[in-house]
Amino acid sequence: MIKFVSNSIKMLKKTFLFSLSFIVIFTVQSFSQTEMSYKTGDDEPRYLSKFKMVDYNYPKDVSNAIIGVEDKADEMIKLLNKTGEAASKNEWFSKIQNENIYLSIVDLGNYRITLKIADGSYEVVKGFKKKTPSMVLKLFTRNIRDLHEFFSDGKLTEEEKYRIFYIVSVPAIRAIYYNEPNYRAGDKSVFKFDNMIQIAIPPKGLYVDQSGVPLNIELTAVNVDGQWLVFRGLHGDPDFRLKLTLQEAAELYRIGYYEVNKVKTPKQAKKLSDEFLLLLNKTLDYRRKDHKD
Repeated sequence: MIKFVSNSIKMLKKTFLFSLSFIVIFTVQSFSQTEMSYKTGDDEPRYLSKFKMVDYNYPKDVSNAIIGVEDKADEMIKLLNKTGEAASKNEWFSKIQNENIYLSIVDLGNYRITLKIADGSYEVVKGFKKKTPSMVLKLFTRNIRDLHEFFSDGKLTEEEKYRIFYIVSVPAIRAIYYNEPNYRAGDKSVFKFDNMIQIAIPPKGLYVDQSGVPLNIELTAVNVDGQWLVFRGLHGDPDFRLKLTLQEAAELYRIGYYEVNKVKTPKQAKKLSDEFLLLLNKTLDYRRKDHKD
């Protein structure tokens, strides 16, 4: 009996070691893709293993130099409150989770306001509160008036939705990359973060800005020395490009910002990863030729 148990334990050990080896080999094969480094000229791991957290840069508040700025700011705050009240009547508004948005009003000397949105509640307060922002916006007074007009009739048109997405697109993608879980200890290469991606959200019609220039949401995100930078426009030859609808863009933000913060276990991480990969495969528009996957 003792010999049988001993042999069984040995067999279990061999099976365990074989399984472990298989997992390691599989993992290495899955994440061993390389690309040439233009710093060294050598092949190096394609995916980023760690990021460098950098602070948001806020426009300098020079609103004190504007005559009557408080009255003008109060007018904008009233409009934002009315906009929030109108928006909160929509079902989708209740799905916005814990946003702490820093807003600078550019033509009021970068007057600072914080928008707090959480599970259907909405609050506008003066100044930037100490809590870390979820997103950083720069708006003109005309943008705030437009937002109020968009929501005042209780229904958003496709063009109005696109205009709103255009305003928040760069800050939203930056928020995904600045998300705190991305900077916790551990090797991030398992999540397959490339260092240059592009996102395109084509409009369904011809929408123009105040100057008559057509609006087109196109973004490039790059990682330089561990730091994430996001720019408008499609620049260079990316690792891959996503082509999204407005609904898919909202889904990307939900997964990349809200849901990532909820992950507590490897099982939850795997489920969320699978969900993201489905969206990625559905919206992949371009992949650089030298990349296998």
